[in-house]
Amino acid sequence: MSGATQPRTNPKTSLAGAQIVTVGNPNTGKTTLINALAGSDLKVGNWPGTTVDRLEAELRLDGGRAHLVDLPGTYSLSPATPEEALAARELLLHPPDLVVNVIDAGNLERNLHLTLELTELGLPLVVVLNLMDEAAAKGYSLEPQKLEESLGVPVVATSASRGYGISELRAALGRARPPRPQVRYPGRVEEAARELAALIEHPARRWLALALLADEEPPLKLQQEALQKAAKLRRELEKAGIDPYLEIENVRYARAHELARKVIVGAENRMTLTDKIDRWVLHPLLGGPIFLLGMLLAFRFTFLFSSPWVAFIGTVQEVLSAWIAALPLPPLAASFLADGLVGGVGTVVSFAPVLFFLYLALAFLETSGFLARAAFIADKLMLLASLPGRAFIPLILGFGCNVPAIYATRILTSPLDLLRVGLAVPFMGCSARLPVFTLFAAVFFPRQAALIVFGLYLLGMLVGLFTAWAIGRAAGAGLPAG
Repeated sequence: MSGATQPRTNPKTSLAGAQIVTVGNPNTGKTTLINALAGSDLKVGNWPGTTVDRLEAELRLDGGRAHLVDLPGTYSLSPATPEEALAARELLLHPPDLVVNVIDAGNLERNLHLTLELTELGLPLVVVLNLMDEAAAKGYSLEPQKLEESLGVPVVATSASRGYGISELRAALGRARPPRPQVRYPGRVEEAARELAALIEHPARRWLALALLADEEPPLKLQQEALQKAAKLRRELEKAGIDPYLEIENVRYARAHELARKVIVGAENRMTLTDKIDRWVLHPLLGGPIFLLGMLLAFRFTFLFSSPWVAFIGTVQEVLSAWIAALPLPPLAASFLADGLVGGVGTVVSFAPVLFFLYLALAFLETSGFLARAAFIADKLMLLASLPGRAFIPLILGFGCNVPAIYATRILTSPLDLLRVGLAVPFMGCSARLPVFTLFAAVFFPRQAALIVFGLYLLGMLVGLFTAWAIGRAAGAGLPAG
């Protein structure tokens, strides 16, 4: 087997120098939790794929410092996306000293599926029920102690954005320990897993054995003897009418449901303000027009509030040019200062307010969760171009800058989708084109500038989607895709 390392320290005695990783589903607040815990300033996002690289920070402790690593959000250790592959690879190839499993307290059952997989790694574990304030707003009443009793590891309730439970989490890190076995699979699957685990030399041998039985490919090299044994056992199970993958997943979800019912002691069907807004924003018919209206208002806001500043800068240019013209300077020097320096620099500076208010509007749309919901609504639009819904994220980022938008295509799993979206992104109207759009719109259509720019942005998106669709059709027909 390849060189997977053992944890370097024993968290029960000391966390100084230890490596601690946070693992959880997307949007559980892992990065916010690390920022609150370590006083760092890692980037926080609100859609899947934001954290594609591992983010790192230092945690100061009484006995020294620990190394915190924020792994990308993942729904399972069986990777289906690049971020999930990175999370699984880090945990299996470089086993940390401590795993902090961050759970969305308001979506307990779904999150506990990953928790059950983590218990099979055999690593010291601390479970964090984060977003407790949101769970309470939904009408949930939880008892973390019951989950702690079931798992046999510390369980802490937190609300990282408000700083609630952070000191308790710090104390719980020192009490981390490997969890009790949580899932017992149907007879023949359990026997096969134990027989196969005996051939695997790795701390996570049980999880690896189950992954091999489910015909999944772990992100590390295993001994040929184990691989051959796994294939043999899998064939035997299938001949007996047992689908190992379905059996394993069904038992995990059943156990997650059982644990969630223990922890949730009370639940009211309470509609939050977010739920009420989502009924309209995520509506299958109204969602699209609401998104387009939101983008139109963003551009309208940009021009409405930037226009006075652009006019002020123009006035300053005129005054400075008049002063220079009044000075006894040679014509060449006066032209250089008035037309070249003041005119050139002033023209560039005059677009700063436009960009400022544009980025301010886009920042509001991002932090409010509007763009994340737009990605959900755009799934059907993406399907018209045979693209996954998450392709909307790099496309919408292209409105800010095409370079990070191309970089964001990493969240796509298919190489063909990555190529198609990468070629479609340049059609998005990035901020570098905004001054050009603004100039021509202001000159030729001064009263409809916002509508014209909005139309250009919309046209760019449609042409980009058509490009992605055409490349997909060409590739599907066996023709060269570019």
